[in-house]
Amino acid sequence: MMAIFSREGLKGTERGRVKDLMAITYAKQREYINAKPSPSILDVGKEWPFLFSQTFLLSHFTTLTNVELYTRLNEDLDKKGKRLLDFFSSQITKWRKEVRAVLKEAIKKDREGSDGLAALLVMLAHFKEQEESLFLIADETTTPADAEAQLSLPITPRIIMLGKFHIQC
Repeated sequence: MMAIFSREGLKGTERGRVKDLMAITYAKQREYINAKPSPSILDVGKEWPFLFSQTFLLSHFTTLTNVELYTRLNEDLDKKGKRLLDFFSSQITKWRKEVRAVLKEAIKKDREGSDGLAALLVMLAHFKEQEESLFLIADETTTPADAEAQLSLPITPRIIMLGKFHIQC
């Protein structure tokens, strides 16, 4: 795996051989991570670089906890987003016109499954923040490795949105 990573970087994640090797070495990964003294994140990244790809990080988490993290996060984000949208909607007359405009767009019926994102946009409007303070827009074919190499990533966390992103108010 180290040879594949040194040649291909995180793009090697897509190889079937890497997937097999990561599954076979799961116990060794746990042993390394749980060693005393605990290795640093940097050391784990050097020893098990593919573990830091989204694919294998999520797979490792699922094996460890029996929870599909990506699915759970999406479901919870939409559930909490709906609660926030309901709150903002229940007091719509209190909000500035910019917030009301984003809120009206966010609560349209055809936005099924996007309550989490819609709530984030409403909160950005409420706190007078620019979309760029939370989101970076990238081409829909951008991989995490491409984003790291090609985008000017700020030191503060951002959500990288793949594809077109536009709010109509």
